Amino acid sequence: MNRRLLVMSLAAGVLSAAGGPRAAAAAEGTVALIPAPVLRGAAGNGKVVTDAIRASLENQGFRVLPESQVKGALRGVDMRKPIPVRDLAALRARLGAGYVVYPRVMSVGSPLNDGQTFQATVLVNVLGKTGSSFLHTRQIGQEFRQGNTKPETAVIPRGQADVLAGKLLDGFYSRAK
Repeated sequence: MNRRLLVMSLAAGVLSAAGGPRAAAAAEGTVALIPAPVLRGAAGNGKVVTDAIRASLENQGFRVLPESQVKGALRGVDMRKPIPVRDLAALRARLGAGYVVYPRVMSVGSPLNDGQTFQATVLVNVLGKTGSSFLHTRQIGQEFRQGNTKPETAVIPRGQADVLAGKLLDGFYSRAK
């Protein structure tokens, strides 16, 4: 048996022991989506990015755990600092999720050439079903037009956030299925 099949068999066995075949199948496509913190820029960007990633995951057939459940499991975690991968793995286990999607809005509002086009730099890490290393990592610099908005209040429009979410998760979907 090759290594990948062995790992998948062991993971399925552990999940099956925890609640039968149905629980194993459910956890496999379950995602704990951490609400995106904004490190620099308008706070509204966190919700826009989180909502766009949630919609993208759901459109791909994943079951995303309720935000309140994930926030409850994150109680006491300083979201301004990176969450160590071992803590993400523990979160995945506590929530019974197959994956943890951890987006961060690094900066938003850097005006580009015309002063009305801004850039958002967003990073996503995805912790896979097993182990304690990232299955997928991507950072995107998304340009968006805001009109005559000040940099500190620039919020990515939802349609452009949807495009950003697709770019961030490109590659993850093929690995997860």
